[in-house]
Amino acid sequence: MAETALARPVNPNLMSRAEWKRKRTELDSVAARTAAQPRLFVLGSDEELGFSDCLVLESARKAGHIPLGTFDRQLAKLEGAQRL
Repeated sequence: MAETALARPVNPNLMSRAEWKRKRTELDSVAARTAAQPRLFVLGSDEELGFSDCLVLESARKAGHIPLGTFDRQLAKLEGAQRL
């Protein structure tokens, strides 16, 4: 589906966190260009929250269920979340 939309082959890559950090600091690398793009899941830093945490918070915000109650200390630091 993506190959049809882009009209080119798509070659997915999997990287470790350490490899991602190294590659995103290289000038003009795909990782650096990707990291420079707006991302929904980046709230805080890469080490603090995962994609699922951010997805839950943004889904709650969109549905109007704010504040989001959570036991997660890092998630509770974000606007719209409250530690239980």
